Amino acid sequence: MNALSYHIPVNIHWPCYTGHLSQFIREVHPLKDMKTRRESNIELLRVFAMVMIIVYHIYCHCVDGQLNDGIYTAFNNTGFYKKLFILDAIAPFGKIGNAIFIMISGYFMILKGNQIDLGKTAKKLLLQLGFAAVLLTVIPPVVLMSTDGIKISLLNINVFNSMSWFAGYYFTVIVFAGIFFNKYLNELDKPQYVRLLFVLFAITQFSWTYSLLESLAKGLSTFITGVFLYGLGGFIQKYNPFEKIRGYIWVLAIIAAFALIFISNYNIYLQDLQNYNGTDLFERNILRYHDSYFIPLLISASLFELFRRVRIPQSRVINFMGGATFMVYLLHDNGFAYSIWATQDWIDLLYSNPCLYMFKHLAWAMAVFGIGMIGYSVYLFIGWLAPRCMRFAIKS
Repeated sequence: MNALSYHIPVNIHWPCYTGHLSQFIREVHPLKDMKTRRESNIELLRVFAMVMIIVYHIYCHCVDGQLNDGIYTAFNNTGFYKKLFILDAIAPFGKIGNAIFIMISGYFMILKGNQIDLGKTAKKLLLQLGFAAVLLTVIPPVVLMSTDGIKISLLNINVFNSMSWFAGYYFTVIVFAGIFFNKYLNELDKPQYVRLLFVLFAITQFSWTYSLLESLAKGLSTFITGVFLYGLGGFIQKYNPFEKIRGYIWVLAIIAAFALIFISNYNIYLQDLQNYNGTDLFERNILRYHDSYFIPLLISASLFELFRRVRIPQSRVINFMGGATFMVYLLHDNGFAYSIWATQDWIDLLYSNPCLYMFKHLAWAMAVFGIGMIGYSVYLFIGWLAPRCMRFAIKS
């Protein structure tokens, strides 16, 4: 199973849409048999992870920029900066979401052994990437012309080659798994598998080995982290190692991780306060995270195990939403979306009403996800329509 995209159905009958989403999905996005049947609890985790990524992107590409652009000198008081603990909590969301997607891939693809169809995976990713690139070239000028003086980022078709770094990261891990890693993992017994996971994890956690990886090739530590996460997902699928650990332990692990995040940022806050001389603008630093850092990995593994234990009926709507996540990712992680978010004054709201700020931040993330689902529906419709149009373009 592909962690980011679904098969585009061809031999289907387009329904007379009556407003029932489940009927639409049943026709356009069928679950063909038990071998390809999706687990709705994992699809729900996929949706949850993507919402976390969107929330993070609104923070890092918009809110953080407004916070540090030098305009908000009126907030030259330490009281305001305590409210930034909200942003401290959001800061690891992106890395948590990325890790979850790689774990999901390993969880399902380990069962395929050396039968991963890399060409099919490449086709799925490239088709969605191309569709998103065309939309992001055509839509921004339409938005600009339909609004009154809004300042937005206008993209060109070269966005196809420069957008969404995660797509390349994901594909590289899958290629490695398809060519070598999957077969190798399935030849290991459980103790050997455990030792391999510890070694991969340790390589990315020790500062010297991390620096060595980055000196050999920029991004190599991220790749090794992805290989570790893929292997961890496969290990959970094969051996269910956490079966006897009660669910509340994973909840406590997440709480403990965020407690460490808050304490760490509080320490940074106190250190910044000690260095503040009372005349310059007080600067409040927020922790940054890398894909290999321990805290995001702990939270992502805990969330994965919690959602894996949830038992919910098969839901075509949830599965459809899970299938839309890659398109959602492509349509929101770009300069056009960032410029739309930047039309809002996030900092004033955070200063005056933190609760309303959190509600607005989440509401915008959900709206972005909804727009991405619409884009994915159009993409599926074109995938259904294109083969039927080919008969008029190609001589029999």
